[in-house]
Amino acid sequence: DAAGPAVASANWALAAALPYFIAAAFSIANLPLIARLAANGNGDASVTPAAAKLYGVLSSTDSLFTFLTVTVVGVLSDTHGRRPWMALSSAGLGAALLIASLFVVPWALKAAAVLDGCTSSMFMLASAYVTDVTPAEHLGGALGKMQGGSVGIGMVVGMPLGGLVAKLYGPRAGLAVAALVCFINAGAILRFLPESLAARKGRVEWEKANPLSAAGSLMRTHSRACLAAVYAFVYFSQAGLQVNFINFLDKAFGAGPATSGLLLAMVGLLVAVVPGAMVSLLGLRQALVAALASHASALVLMSVSKSFPQVVAVMPLLAAGGASMPLSLSYLLSLFDAHEVGEGSGAGDALRCLSSIAAAYSCSRVFSRTMATDPGAVFRLCGGVSAAALALYAAALPRLAKPGVR
Repeated sequence: DAAGPAVASANWALAAALPYFIAAAFSIANLPLIARLAANGNGDASVTPAAAKLYGVLSSTDSLFTFLTVTVVGVLSDTHGRRPWMALSSAGLGAALLIASLFVVPWALKAAAVLDGCTSSMFMLASAYVTDVTPAEHLGGALGKMQGGSVGIGMVVGMPLGGLVAKLYGPRAGLAVAALVCFINAGAILRFLPESLAARKGRVEWEKANPLSAAGSLMRTHSRACLAAVYAFVYFSQAGLQVNFINFLDKAFGAGPATSGLLLAMVGLLVAVVPGAMVSLLGLRQALVAALASHASALVLMSVSKSFPQVVAVMPLLAAGGASMPLSLSYLLSLFDAHEVGEGSGAGDALRCLSSIAAAYSCSRVFSRTMATDPGAVFRLCGGVSAAALALYAAALPRLAKPGVR
């Protein structure tokens, strides 16, 4: 007998998201170098205040346009399915990376950031896809597996390869390879990915597409509001780390993109397995406490590291802290009804974007001002924000609804 049609599952979301995040990891390894070339001119790829500021502008611009559009995509995906928008997200990233590889000037990089921001919804859509097909009691582990697996394995594969391509052929070649991966992935999603909401059609609730009003869905209960604040704080810290990490390693220790890529690959490998393991050992509520404490501690320790081996030693703790993002998001989404998952994912992604905008703009400027005398200062700021998230969550925990209680 012929095999029946493929059935939607969390593994399909991982399969669709993984190539996207491999390409994104290529971008992380190469785009800071592209920004340096564009900001400095004359083929100068050194870390300068102007280059750090430009990369912060690109990151905040990308996040701003994601914020303006992601809730629209979330609402549309609730009625028209996740698959077409996942394909669009992959194709949009590919087009943006191709532009950045062809035109290494500030205006073109900003245009590419706008394009990517308008289509950058893979994280939200894949999370919604998993939520569609997973019972509430298993959602934390499933989201952790998908997010940790896609981002983590994406880092493991993409960062070292992206750094190696940059070293051998230059950063423009790295972005071109990533663009090709995205275009192939978009076609594969349209051809093979089973739709998780094939039978769900209805009126598009445009009133929920406004990113500011969509945020109101996060404030409807005390538990949602507290978890949304925790998620926003910890994502601010993570975004501040991401936008400055490669420049920090280069400025403080002379680590090039290949070395940085290998280090981040180690973190990615750990992130792929840590969230599920923490939930299995501690349960979602207490696992989030441990993850937030690890995140704050790792950032502070990194900020005072005096050698590259000390930074390497902090990476396992940072990976445990990285679990705080998927864990807080999975807890938050478990408090939404099934028909609100796209809305909730979109609102959560809008909140993530706001945090990223604030972090990319402010933390890149802190780094540009302190890089000559104290390049790790920005990570003490980020660690303080994660500590604030931990304090808020610990204080609110006795009154929070249990996961899956809506």
